[in-house]
Amino acid sequence: MHPSCRVDLGRGRACGVSRRCYEGRQLHLLHSIFEKGLLVKSALVSVNIPTLNSAETLPTTLRSIAEQTYPRIEVIVADTHSSDSTPEIVSGFGARLVETRDKLLGARRHAFVQSRGDYILLLDSDQVLERTTVARCVALMDQFDMLMLEEDSYKPKTWVQSLFQADRRMVAKIGQSQYNPQTGAMLPRFYRKNLLGPAFERIPRHLLRGVVAHDHAIIYLEASRLSSRIGFVPRAVYSTEPDSLYGLWKKNFRYGQSVTCLRKTPYWSFVWRKTRRRAEREGLTGGSASTALLFLKSLAYATGFATASAVDLLRFSVSSENRTSPMELGADRAPKAAVES
Repeated sequence: MHPSCRVDLGRGRACGVSRRCYEGRQLHLLHSIFEKGLLVKSALVSVNIPTLNSAETLPTTLRSIAEQTYPRIEVIVADTHSSDSTPEIVSGFGARLVETRDKLLGARRHAFVQSRGDYILLLDSDQVLERTTVARCVALMDQFDMLMLEEDSYKPKTWVQSLFQADRRMVAKIGQSQYNPQTGAMLPRFYRKNLLGPAFERIPRHLLRGVVAHDHAIIYLEASRLSSRIGFVPRAVYSTEPDSLYGLWKKNFRYGQSVTCLRKTPYWSFVWRKTRRRAEREGLTGGSASTALLFLKSLAYATGFATASAVDLLRFSVSSENRTSPMELGADRAPKAAVES
């Protein structure tokens, strides 16, 4: 691969190597590795998956991991006490199950702590890997510390799912400007373990219990402060999208509710600075669909945030009233009693 395909995070751009050239070199590198039989001797990859009542999509995710061409993979599922058949599904696929009370960010860290691999793949329970994804990632890791995986939608059928697909494909076409950890929409999923560990350590421990929205963005932000060696793997992962407006609303309303826990943390300004507007999208196919999707997601997100903020304010008011002691009430009444006497 051409050395200038490395991304400069400070400028958010790479050299002018064409996408076709970039992909061709990746495939050539992968083919040569298979020919030499080097994959058998290669490093262990740990796939980390957080779950919560994921029985509907998890089998497809785990099956895509089992069908990988790369031979040395372990799967660690961090489950937040699902009430459906998620634990039985994990066991059926021979993956390792660990339980946690933490939310999404904490579950990712919990799975990471249990991982033995040299490389970590952060996957979601509704995602599907292309068969050669892990092998292609490992082949690139002598040059990079983390890898962006190109994402697309998995078998879209409804209008809502078609919006997600158009947005994902447009982001991929925009390219390197979307790699920026402060403003971009793309996120790395494949990390060196010795980079991801220090990145997790930089995140305040108390946030592990509550962070759902922006969990992956926070991990990337901290990792980007430690390394700028980042690469890109095309046609790598496919996401099962919400199939209805209700599903879209429910998911993003929950994200909006969860972001209130980031108040008074180093990430509060970051999550509001981080734009979801797709910069440099002018003239690209999918712009209208992307705008419609972002509007719907933002509306649900803002409503969730406003609701959670109102609940927090109510709790604070009740707590303040309860802190007023009987002695304080008596002291307030004493001057009045003295005057009356």
